[in-house]
Amino acid sequence: MTVAATGLAPRIIDVQLNQRTDLTQPRLGQPQHDSILAAGLALQAAGVIGQTVDVQEVLWALLDDRLPTV
Repeated sequence: MTVAATGLAPRIIDVQLNQRTDLTQPRLGQPQHDSILAAGLALQAAGVIGQTVDVQEVLWALLDDRLPTV
């Protein structure tokens, strides 16, 4: 399903989701932000996300960094 939705090769999807996206931490930091942004830009380049969408702006609107640190 991911291949059909993105039009990306399975190896690229694997790298992005399994090697560059680390969601094991309870709080999303800069590495996770960068990875999600790269994924959004890749989806935009593949035509899944419209060209007029400001991916960075949407990402900042969706990420809530107010989670208290432990």
